[in-house]
Amino acid sequence: MKDSQINQIQNTNSQAENQTPSLASLAKELEIPEKDLERMLKSGIFWGHKPSKTHPKMKEYIEGLKSNVTVFNLKKIYEKLKEAQEYLEKKLKENPNLVILFLGTTPPAKKPILEIAQKFNYPYVIERWVGGTLTNFKVISERLKYFKELEEKKEKGELKKYSKKEQLDFERELKRLEKLFGGIKNLEKLPDLLFIVNVSEKNHKTAIREANKLGIPIMAIVDTDGDPEPIEVVIPANDNAKSAIEFILEKLSQVIEKYKKS
Repeated sequence: MKDSQINQIQNTNSQAENQTPSLASLAKELEIPEKDLERMLKSGIFWGHKPSKTHPKMKEYIEGLKSNVTVFNLKKIYEKLKEAQEYLEKKLKENPNLVILFLGTTPPAKKPILEIAQKFNYPYVIERWVGGTLTNFKVISERLKYFKELEEKKEKGELKKYSKKEQLDFERELKRLEKLFGGIKNLEKLPDLLFIVNVSEKNHKTAIREANKLGIPIMAIVDTDGDPEPIEVVIPANDNAKSAIEFILEKLSQVIEKYKKS
């Protein structure tokens, strides 16, 4: 373990001056498995934003400052992650066919979101959230139906009967629809749970409002600049670090694997 990492944890957890705990002793003190603590340290999961950007309702998860950047309390991160696992396990026990819609359109979130969604055949959005995806689902469903019909026609070669210009128009339309709806084209009903990475992202706020309006619970990774109020299950953590997002999603995947086979 590097000295810099020890210093970060000393600051984060108010270690006494001149005290240099080993990873093992620190893990014991924080009640975090050593392997998980090491991953958390390396991922930078504890870094927040500048104090000026801190949302008042996230202060309970913040331990202090380092280099004028807020630092999450590692123990609280892990406790909330465990709560998220327990919540998800309860939901999946009640309904193994639970539909989780994964949303993450920021650069560090796209790949981790895509991987977990495809692994378990869940719907996802990694590009722009289309307004009305939830609250106007009937209309969205018609667009999805058209999208799939157009794909099917292309696969069967039925578009070849059209002129070259018309075929090019269809290709452009398919690309547009894929970008907008590719991750949700098999979504046949409203999701039972919405998972979000970065609640502060501008186009995610629309998704949050829609889910709240319909009573769809939200689980989210919330950074120090995010508003946790509309989120049912808050996982306080750095939402700008790909490795931190991956760590959290791996922990949730362990729960999903117990109940969902495909």
